[in-house]
Amino acid sequence: MNTKGGDQDLRVSRVAKAIRDIVANAVTRGLRDVPRGPVTVTRVDVTRDFKAAKVYVSIFIPDTAAARDSEELIDRVLEAFQASTRELSSLVNKQLRLKHVPKFEFVHDTGLEKMNRLAGILDGIRTPGKPSDGAVGDDE
Repeated sequence: MNTKGGDQDLRVSRVAKAIRDIVANAVTRGLRDVPRGPVTVTRVDVTRDFKAAKVYVSIFIPDTAAARDSEELIDRVLEAFQASTRELSSLVNKQLRLKHVPKFEFVHDTGLEKMNRLAGILDGIRTPGKPSDGAVGDDE
């Protein structure tokens, strides 16, 4: 039985997790202009040859922020990450010793925002004044 493909996939996922941890720790310690509070590194996708890595970052945006302000914050954070590419590459190279240090691409991860929006929609569906215990047909 050939498990080489499975071994490769396992290695890719381990390297992706390691890169996520390295980038997240760099943000926590203070990475150039990347703000610490509103930013979380959610995941990293790495190509099988380790030449490219897509780093997904979740950016906390207050509900009171205007759409234009939100877009500006997202752009500023992604630009700060891009400006830190050399530093991140150096950290990854020191800690992982890969043949190729991946070229980073930073992407805004909207998964948490979508989940919060869906939770708000579901909260709005509940009938005011009735307990939402999940019971159906208790009209007796």
